[in-house]
Amino acid sequence: MSELMLECDGASLHVESEGDGPPVLVPSGAGTAFYRNSLSSALKERLQLVHVEMRGTGGSAGNLNGASFALFADDLERVRDALGFGKVFVLGHSNHGCIALEYGLRHGEHAAGIIAVGSVPDFREAFALGQSRFEAEASPERRGALEKGMAEFAAIPFGNEPNDELMLRRYISMTPLGWLDPAFDQRYLWGERAPRGMATYLGWMAGFAPTWNVAPRLNEIPAPVLAISGRYDYLCPVHLWEDAIKDGATIDLAVMEQSAHNPQVEERERFDETVLAFVDRYGSRL
Repeated sequence: MSELMLECDGASLHVESEGDGPPVLVPSGAGTAFYRNSLSSALKERLQLVHVEMRGTGGSAGNLNGASFALFADDLERVRDALGFGKVFVLGHSNHGCIALEYGLRHGEHAAGIIAVGSVPDFREAFALGQSRFEAEASPERRGALEKGMAEFAAIPFGNEPNDELMLRRYISMTPLGWLDPAFDQRYLWGERAPRGMATYLGWMAGFAPTWNVAPRLNEIPAPVLAISGRYDYLCPVHLWEDAIKDGATIDLAVMEQSAHNPQVEERERFDETVLAFVDRYGSRL
């Protein structure tokens, strides 16, 4: 793995690269460990994954003043240009899928393809829709696991923990919303410590995301778009992609029927096959 710092419009961006093959930019606002650990070695044998930490998070400097998914997409474009890539694929998971879509809208001439994983094209109703689905569908076991996790988080003596660690533990307490197995232990994916800036970034995201919607503009993206969603994702519900397609969006949607928010782990083999088939199909655009 190689790493470097790139100066980008008032911020210094930490970039890590692993694997070999067509370049794939992977944005992250909560450290690189989660994606380095959750994206498989099989992908890294075929793709060059370029992890870009958003300004003010992880090893990147800067702040989130005036931040938006569009700003982060512009940062990705500066990274692409600085590294000398022609066209790239962009793979964003969860809210980072919104950054990938913005990249397609703003810098589509340099995109070979956009891959949004466990994400949505319209965040305005995502949280409310996910909550209503959970209330309608969740088993007693899943409900109990969520209640237990939230109670354990509430019992933490907050004054004794750094904000980033608290945010990570809060996120983990919501495991039944984001994993098909409500008892899945995801802590190992995050590395030894909570990512620097995670609390600030997710706090910003929780306020900004409900204002964001590109569903009506999906067909303006000149590059092909692949959305990969878990059927049981209560954080970024697949229904929002299905609605966009009903409204005329011409994208590819792969629904992972045995996954929630993290199909790259929950259905690793099918996820890898889906991503690699997309890259193979559109690799000639590089």
